[in-house]
Amino acid sequence: MAHKLPEFRYGDTSNIKPHKADAKLLERLHSRVNFKPPGPETDRIAYFKRRLLEEFDSNRNVKLAVETCVHCGACLTVCPTYVTTGDIKNSPVGRAELIRAIIKGEKPSGKIFGKAVNTLRKFDENYLEMLYTYYWQCLICRKCATYCPFGVDQATLTRTVRSILYEIGMASRFVVTTIDSMERTGNNMALTPAAIKNILDFVIKEIKEEKGVEIKVKVDQPAYALFLPSSADFFMNIETLKGHLLFMHAIGMDYTVSTKALEVANFGLFLDPRHLRYIGEIYVNAARELGVKLAVFGECGHGWHAFKNYVVPRLREYGIEGVHI
Repeated sequence: MAHKLPEFRYGDTSNIKPHKADAKLLERLHSRVNFKPPGPETDRIAYFKRRLLEEFDSNRNVKLAVETCVHCGACLTVCPTYVTTGDIKNSPVGRAELIRAIIKGEKPSGKIFGKAVNTLRKFDENYLEMLYTYYWQCLICRKCATYCPFGVDQATLTRTVRSILYEIGMASRFVVTTIDSMERTGNNMALTPAAIKNILDFVIKEIKEEKGVEIKVKVDQPAYALFLPSSADFFMNIETLKGHLLFMHAIGMDYTVSTKALEVANFGLFLDPRHLRYIGEIYVNAARELGVKLAVFGECGHGWHAFKNYVVPRLREYGIEGVHI
């Protein structure tokens, strides 16, 4: 089905948002992480507000993102979405203000002073849709945290808001579809084991023709190291894959590739921590199954963030180290 592209309006990107995943697709993801979503009779506004306040009270990073910002604007000049669109709501400080207005309304000062302290007057479905719009335009690149004089990381708030939106059935169809592919097949592209082996054979032959080097790649076989590439390297970045294989060959690494874990990207980082952990366990299980001592991460910016902070500590519980190539 063809979709008409929304018109780009500098200064107002309220009309640009990702298509939402349907209920059936979300149900598949919920079942894997044993999450029971609120029923259709649930008031989504009340649910979102309750969950947001829970996170605000229990998550130190969320509290810092909401309370520490002093509106100095240092983040505006480096935020890719704001620089590109000129929409203040599409900026770290603007997004935080959307959430701050809700939280203020539940605090004594907000109830007393109301609009004078920028308290949200009416939290309805339209406002919820606006949260979805702007929090899904955030790139989670964390440049705001780098340039903020207080080190406030608004990406943490983005991930929290997206997680709550996911719980009430509002999530990017592209991200959810990608997570579903990863959790079903072990890679984002839904490549089958036969396709993986076929592409590897092709790349090995090309290396032999171009470099005169004959290399061997173990697939689903025990080895010292498990190499975790990106499935995109099997489609768009073939030269990157060649470089990785040649490097491993040059240093004499005894390594294997798992058809159950052929992906370093972890889209759970973009949606919900439960799926970040679920995908992380795919790597851990593959490493344990093949009896490796080392897991070698390929190349993926956001993927390394998830791998370093979740997967590596889990691997070490089983005496396995994790490194970036």
